[in-house]
Amino acid sequence: MINKNIAIQKKLQNWFLIEDEKLSCYLVYSPLQMVFFAVNKIGADIFLQLKRGNILPGSDKILEMIEKNSKRILSTLDFNRNPHANITICPTFRCQLRCLYCFAMGGERQNDLSIDAAKAAIDLVLHRYSSQEVKTSRLTWHGGGEPTLSWQMLKKISLYHRKTAIELGIKPQLSIVSNGIWSEEKRTWIIKNFDRVTISCDGPPDIQNKQRPLSNGLPSSLLVYKTLRALSYYKVNFGIRATITENNVTRMSEMVQLFYDLCKPRTLQFERLSICGRCEESKIQSGSADDYINYFKEAFKKAKNLKINLGCSGVRIFRRTKYYCGIGGHTICVTPEGLLTTCHRVDHFSHPLANKFIFGKWDGIQFKWSEDQLGKLQKKLLVDNFAKCQNCFCKYTCAGGCVAAKFYEINSIARQDLDEHCKIIRELTKFRLISVAKDRGILKNIKTRKEAFCHGYGSSR
Repeated sequence: MINKNIAIQKKLQNWFLIEDEKLSCYLVYSPLQMVFFAVNKIGADIFLQLKRGNILPGSDKILEMIEKNSKRILSTLDFNRNPHANITICPTFRCQLRCLYCFAMGGERQNDLSIDAAKAAIDLVLHRYSSQEVKTSRLTWHGGGEPTLSWQMLKKISLYHRKTAIELGIKPQLSIVSNGIWSEEKRTWIIKNFDRVTISCDGPPDIQNKQRPLSNGLPSSLLVYKTLRALSYYKVNFGIRATITENNVTRMSEMVQLFYDLCKPRTLQFERLSICGRCEESKIQSGSADDYINYFKEAFKKAKNLKINLGCSGVRIFRRTKYYCGIGGHTICVTPEGLLTTCHRVDHFSHPLANKFIFGKWDGIQFKWSEDQLGKLQKKLLVDNFAKCQNCFCKYTCAGGCVAAKFYEINSIARQDLDEHCKIIRELTKFRLISVAKDRGILKNIKTRKEAFCHGYGSSR
């Protein structure tokens, strides 16, 4: 009997109870299998006893559902970091804005990546593996600064990437993360050539102009809105990323409506402010975690009604992963100074995490880099290696959160920020799972049953 109880505990190691007592909602959920089913309060109590190795009357039905769904075979492609040819180029630190929270202090450094270095970086990722192993190659323009300020390089390298990838039988993809301050020439070229565009914009004019002013202090909102309208008019595949701070945390629903009226985006990302960079100078704060959770839920419901996909990093119930982002070597990033890094935030040798994430450098002729260092980092950053994550139901969806923040020499304020991040991810993941269960009718009539009732099951895909 003891061995059987231990076997059950082991089987339930990656099964969790998701509950909302106010709504009397209880889901038994496996992020590993990407599946859940509903139980009532009696069933929830029995499941928790099973997790402790105690078999009670009424356990059979729950164990039957778990056994059935444990046999689901899912692709491991989302778990394995297979050969890839993705690259992020941050071509400059120059910027037209002076955002209050910029991690790179954009505009204060004037470094630009050379075209020779950018070409060599493209060659590096496209020839790193054989073309038989790599199907696609995504080039993303990002920054530190505003990538479109290195305009001639951006055009030349984008075309070089496309031409070289096609010659190798690899499908090229082109994307950009930008502040949206574009001339007519740039706007036209980007609309014609890019597969995906992400614009950073913090919402209503008073917030955008306060948090993301032009370098001369003047408002930026009208310039960004003009770009967003153009992207919408020409049916570009685009989304908007907004930084949520103490200034706009209570206005997220208003922001959803504004963006819908302005440009009807397909996707919105509302990311809570990470205290770093220029925050020390501006003293801007993120606002409370509880406010972020509550107002995000409200905004999500509005976005859903408007057929907009509103998300935030780490809350991704339709995807399994063992890495929070591309930092595990999935994407190589090139900085304006010609450094190879796995995190665009770690962009200079004086950064506290430089010796962990920077693995190569342009020497004026070629990139000198360490495949061994990159491989060790990739293994180290598996969520399986983060002790705090092992018993969390977000383990394979959040995958541990921002690794740069996790490894940083942090003070008590930053530690609180990390703990709040976990709280936010857990609460919003729970909210999303229950929302999907409601939409699929899985919770219907379940709380009125007197036995340990299990109702249907739903994939979180």
